[in-house]
Amino acid sequence: MYQNRELNSQNLVILTCATISIVCSYIYFVRIEQILYEFLLRDHNIILSFDGVDNAPFKYRILIPIIAEILKSIFLLIFNEKISFQLSYILINVISIFLLTFFSFTYFYKYFKFNTSIIGILLLGMLINIPLKDMNASHSILDSAFFVMSLLLIKNKKFYLLIPLIIIALLNRETAILILVIFFIKQIFLKKIDKKNISIFSILFFSYFIIFFGLRFILGEATHVSQIDGGPHYLISKFYANIDFKYLSYTIFLYFMLFGFLWIYAVIGFKKINLDLKENYLVLLFYLPLIWLFGAWYEVRLFMPMFCIVLPGLLVFFEKEN
Repeated sequence: MYQNRELNSQNLVILTCATISIVCSYIYFVRIEQILYEFLLRDHNIILSFDGVDNAPFKYRILIPIIAEILKSIFLLIFNEKISFQLSYILINVISIFLLTFFSFTYFYKYFKFNTSIIGILLLGMLINIPLKDMNASHSILDSAFFVMSLLLIKNKKFYLLIPLIIIALLNRETAILILVIFFIKQIFLKKIDKKNISIFSILFFSYFIIFFGLRFILGEATHVSQIDGGPHYLISKFYANIDFKYLSYTIFLYFMLFGFLWIYAVIGFKKINLDLKENYLVLLFYLPLIWLFGAWYEVRLFMPMFCIVLPGLLVFFEKEN
């Protein structure tokens, strides 16, 4: 009886994650990938040519294009070029969202009851559709999945597995540095000095920067895409573009839509969550200034790693009801 109940619970988690993954990937395909097929194909081919000179940082985000090219070669056995390309990215999105939701559930379940954790990934599946309005969201989905994995590995004290994780994550996006930051916060900054933790942090630090600069050495330097339009003072140009009334109004609307009226509970719930979960908020002191300095503020896909940090503030209220 107990084994059957546990099996049914596992099936429920897997099927819920799979459903969210398929539905969200379909919505993203219809909304973005189908319409912007030519642009996505062009960017894909430029990255895989390994000789772009004006497409940093996308030039160094090679993980998804390489996987997509492998999948495309398999789909080409059955379908034409266009369908094979689109199917490869759809499949990558399905897998990425599945990983994000599954590991988010696993992480939530460390602190909340089963039903509450299920509610957490259902909320995630609903709210993730706001960031999925952006082009290149595939990288951000996988980036968020890697970040949740790092939280789980730190929680389970499997620190050495963070080394291959940060290397793989960096091939996807340079924001893999959040793995380094969260480890530093939770195991060094907020803990007593421990030689083992310092050693692991050193390995993570050097692994990140060896891969980061190694990619630029092997693939060659490239001009940042923002500099093409903004010139050498592109950060100033970007700032003025971000505070333009039209874009700023749109940004404020999207920030609200990330959690809607549930922002109220997320803020109030911060006081009620476990201390371990509160520590995660410290990573935002590092990450948010990077977004506001280097990013386009209306690209809320950049906030996707926030979901696993902020959602627990909501879940404490569902936990009470359960």
